[in-house]
Amino acid sequence: MKDALQRLEDTEQRFRNLLKEAPVSTALLTGHDLIIEIANDASLHLWGKDESIIGKKLLEAMPEMEGQVVYKELLKVYATGITYEGKESAAYLKINNVMQPVFVNFIYKAIRDPEGNITGVLAMGYDVTEQVLARERIKEAEERARLAIESAGIGTFDFNFNTKYIVTSPRFDRIFGFDAPGKFEDYINVIHPDDQKIRGAAHLHAFESGTLFYEARIIFKDGSIHWVRINGKVFYVEHRPFRMLGTALDITEQKNSHKLLIESEARFRTLITETSMVAMGLYIGPDIRIQYVNDVMIRFWGKDESVIGKTFEDAIPELKGQHFLGELRKVYQTGEVYEGKEDLAQLRVDGRLQDFYFNYTYKALRNSEDKIYGIHHVAVDVTETVLAKKELMESEQNFRKLVMQAPVGICIVRDNPIVAEVLNDTFLKIVGKTRGEFETKSYWEVLVDEREVYEPIITHVFQTGASFIGKESEITLQRNGEREKVFIDFVCEPLRESNDSINRVMILAIEVTDKVVARKKVEESRDFLNAILESLPQMAWTTNAVGQTTYVNKQWLDYTGLPTGTGYWWSSIIHDKDLDNFLEKWKASVDKGLTFQQEVRYRKHSGEFRWHLAHAMPIMNAANRVTMWVGTCTDIHDRKLSLEGLEKKINERTRDLQRSNIELQQFAYVASHDLQEPLRKIATFTELLDSSLKEKDDKSRGYLNKIAASARRMLALIQGVLNFSQLSLGGDFFTTVDLNNILSDVKNDFELLITEKGARIYTEPLPAVQGIPLQLNQLFSNLLSNALKFSEPGQNPEIYITVSDLPLEEVHEYPALTVNLPYIRIEFRDNGIGFSQEYARQVFVIFQRLNDRQSYAGTGIGLALCKRIVLNHKGEIYAKSAPGEGASFYIILPKNLS
Repeated sequence: MKDALQRLEDTEQRFRNLLKEAPVSTALLTGHDLIIEIANDASLHLWGKDESIIGKKLLEAMPEMEGQVVYKELLKVYATGITYEGKESAAYLKINNVMQPVFVNFIYKAIRDPEGNITGVLAMGYDVTEQVLARERIKEAEERARLAIESAGIGTFDFNFNTKYIVTSPRFDRIFGFDAPGKFEDYINVIHPDDQKIRGAAHLHAFESGTLFYEARIIFKDGSIHWVRINGKVFYVEHRPFRMLGTALDITEQKNSHKLLIESEARFRTLITETSMVAMGLYIGPDIRIQYVNDVMIRFWGKDESVIGKTFEDAIPELKGQHFLGELRKVYQTGEVYEGKEDLAQLRVDGRLQDFYFNYTYKALRNSEDKIYGIHHVAVDVTETVLAKKELMESEQNFRKLVMQAPVGICIVRDNPIVAEVLNDTFLKIVGKTRGEFETKSYWEVLVDEREVYEPIITHVFQTGASFIGKESEITLQRNGEREKVFIDFVCEPLRESNDSINRVMILAIEVTDKVVARKKVEESRDFLNAILESLPQMAWTTNAVGQTTYVNKQWLDYTGLPTGTGYWWSSIIHDKDLDNFLEKWKASVDKGLTFQQEVRYRKHSGEFRWHLAHAMPIMNAANRVTMWVGTCTDIHDRKLSLEGLEKKINERTRDLQRSNIELQQFAYVASHDLQEPLRKIATFTELLDSSLKEKDDKSRGYLNKIAASARRMLALIQGVLNFSQLSLGGDFFTTVDLNNILSDVKNDFELLITEKGARIYTEPLPAVQGIPLQLNQLFSNLLSNALKFSEPGQNPEIYITVSDLPLEEVHEYPALTVNLPYIRIEFRDNGIGFSQEYARQVFVIFQRLNDRQSYAGTGIGLALCKRIVLNHKGEIYAKSAPGEGASFYIILPKNLS
């Protein structure tokens, strides 16, 4: 009997020890008055009390509990015996004489005597205030991010790489031209075809770097083009891209005015699930054998009831190598309590090793002899709380990074007094201040000159919670040591706490000075242009970029008699026969941004149609895009009629001239052939006479030689005239000619004369050109013949043939050449007798000679032939020389006539 009582006392004592030493709040309340019989340290800490309250009534110890839900439920459990479980329930307790909210997860369970009568209530729970407040802070962070995004006009997207599913914000859809969310492919298809490669390259880079950035054009359903800037961040799971969060910003206006607006990016998500209830276990013996664990602990471990009876090490083998088993053994050996705070445990749950975080206690259990026989283990899963903290820290860090890196000026200020808490480099650049100034002074001590204008605005936002938007606000700032007048777009947005109070204001600022100045200049230029157009005697008009008329001058209105000239007026005043051609060419000019010019008949207010020269030029912006067209209509009616008559007469004269040229060529050809025949007979009969005379005196021989020489010279002259006329007739076809081959053939033809004179010819490699082979052969032959013929007596001829490209800037010096066509220049230079430079043009005139024929033979046709050949090849020839210093002949030929 005594042993039984002793065991009962031991059991009772162990029970009380378990309650008192539990790491969670545990209290035993007895009787109708709920007297505090047991309250462990965790309970006293939670309540903000000490052990002096034990033995007191609950309301006597904590009168503030009366009327609160947690107290009412306590009474209900005592009255009904029905267990009550509370999750994140709020209790307002006086701690350190201050009423404070406390959030707890708890269980009220009725305690009964052996007859089943309720004698008290066991209250167990733990503090989740930090978790609840963390969730509220996350909500506040998300709200700040949302406000920043909305204020900056940014759309957001969330893309899953595995499912190809995309979640977009309404603003994102509007930026891409959609009224409602679309599929992932829909957003890609509206990207301009020319920018698809940019998008593809940016996404490939994002897979490697983790960051997405690109700018591209979007084509709306109405065909309009809009610019968008995309930013994104890739999230990985096991080094594989899993998800991308990003933003889209419409930068069309900035692109058109060449002023980049600021992108803002923020999207933070966190997830905290409800914390599970308390897990408890009892382990016996030095081998830490599991005697009891509750369902919560089994669920934490991812096991079943088969673990009961096994050692801790065998039941949870994945904990080998982790510190838990070592700590259990140490507690069993030393009796020292071990408390873990947010410790990481890797447990195999649902077939895979997973990370969990726990608050837990290992406490030694002692028997009546004060010997350790086991360990009491109490644990609370705080995985979600730990992850929420990490998520919150990451979210706040990301938000700060977003603020610091944003190209939009961002400053967050708090009230009483107004101090800058967060500001990025862009904001500092706009206001012309340093970060150090804001760190040591209040906001208005730094921005002294701006206080008068902006302090009332920010104060109003603090007081009313109403946002303020300022457009193109003009302000003078001290920047870079100078006073600058600038224009700012800004937004003042209140940031609310969880209790809806306002203690911070976010200021977003964008400098738009360039845009405002540019617009004013455009307006001034347009007014100036209209004044000029009004002063013109011609009809004048302007259109927008797509060709719709925006302005006509008074002369246009007076001529047409129409009340207005805006819109599309072409069909109302253009002659029917000219309209289709006019519209076709006008559309082509507008589409390509090319100057427009067209002769067209316009109807006068009297009904008369008069010819006009319509001329329009595109006005480009800095991005080389057409912004407007300026056009004039010049009356050319009288000149048009006069030119048509003149053109008719010119055509008639041209036909007469062509007919005369043909007849002249035929005459020259026939005459040359008819003249050669009697000259051949003269030469023949002269030879016969010379041979038939038996006795010849010197005088007769001289006569005969003169007759023969005159006949030969006349034959050569006639042959030259015939060649010249054949060049005029043309008819040969152009082909690719290797000038090296031409020169080689010519040198072979003159091989005997070159040897007789001991001539030396120096040449460079020559190119191939488009030409007529026979004519080019004749050209080289005549030039080489001249160089050999007009050499100094007793001196060996030296001839240099070189080639070079004709510089483009020299082409305009030769009227016969075509500008921007590539040419080569070939030089024939000799050391002959030369000639005076004043005769450099005369040498190319037919039958012109500079030397007597007794000293130097020739007909005076060779260089004229060269001139005609070069002109046939769309080239030019000229000479440079001086008496006794040789002569240089320069041939300019196109590289490719096509």
